[in-house]
Amino acid sequence: MKKEMADTPLELSYVFTVEDLRRLLEKRDGPCVSIYFPAHVRPTESRADSILYRNLVREVEKILQRDTSPSLTRGFVSQLTGLDQPEFWERGSAGVAVFLSSDLFACYRLPVEFRTLEVVGVSFHTKPLLRYLQEGLSYNVLALSLHRVSLYDIWGSRVQEIPINGVSRSVEAALGREPATAYRGEHPRGDDRIHHAQGDGGDDGKTPLEKFFREVAKGIKKKGLNDTRKPLILATHKQYASLFRKVAQLPNLLEEGISADAGKLSVEEIQEQSSEILRPEIERRIDRARKDFALASSRGQGSDRLADVARAVAEGRVKQLLVESGRRIWGLIDTHTGELIPGEPEKNAYDVDLLDELAELSLTRGGEVMVLTREQMPSRTGVAATFRF
Repeated sequence: MKKEMADTPLELSYVFTVEDLRRLLEKRDGPCVSIYFPAHVRPTESRADSILYRNLVREVEKILQRDTSPSLTRGFVSQLTGLDQPEFWERGSAGVAVFLSSDLFACYRLPVEFRTLEVVGVSFHTKPLLRYLQEGLSYNVLALSLHRVSLYDIWGSRVQEIPINGVSRSVEAALGREPATAYRGEHPRGDDRIHHAQGDGGDDGKTPLEKFFREVAKGIKKKGLNDTRKPLILATHKQYASLFRKVAQLPNLLEEGISADAGKLSVEEIQEQSSEILRPEIERRIDRARKDFALASSRGQGSDRLADVARAVAEGRVKQLLVESGRRIWGLIDTHTGELIPGEPEKNAYDVDLLDELAELSLTRGGEVMVLTREQMPSRTGVAATFRF
């Protein structure tokens, strides 16, 4: 390492996007520390999370003491242990991922239960997060009512609310008036304040309700949650849905949403109803991906040969990559040329999972990745790619 460790500001986030992955994969001066562990949603159970985290930091410290200078070890350990504060554990999550290098200190609290893992190397270990992005089980729900705005990150059956800083929690708050708890229900009839929110626009022609919806949409975009690869489902009263869609212009907002008073829905009801909406959407996406591959392959613009796919990924030519869930193909890959060196059936110390590696490279180079079951795959090689050209 060329310079001694200096304190790097902590970046704490409750969302993880492809842009975050790209940043983690940037070349850095080693060492790079990656820590993953399962956690608890309830703050009352956070003591166990704190103990587990301290144990993992101690394991990292042993590695650093062996391979780096004492001063660098002290700097890294000081920053990692500094994270272990009561306020950090106040907001729970199913899993935590921590990354530290000389120029980055980031922590992600997500609704996925990571396996306990600590890695120190020349780059960050991102495979667990890659799978989080790939699996097709991750999506967002915006529960929107006039008196409350909530954004949820859902992964399978796990639900986690995402803070949306800088966004008013209600239309009343956006107008700078009394708290929204002063009115009841969703229907505006008989409430002069809500009539006003929906009424004539000001000098710019926009109603207060439109301005409020634009503010909400802007907050979502700031978090990077308008990426078309991660679906967003809207839960709101039917009378607000069309206006929000028109105002927000979010490309990943599904056409079908939850039509209900979002303020009266429990988290469990939101998860249940949104999963019912998402299931046919995922099936449509899989069917479309299979058809796109078949057409591209017939035109020489797609392939299921591992060597061809690897070269195309390295050249940034893959538009969509399909990989088989649970399958492992060991070997080595030159990320610049795509040249492969096949490994043995059983992994050795130098091999990587080529399917994981290709998925990671494809995502960071602008490709879309879908992880499908063996039955869903359009090939039997474990991989299928549609090329841009």
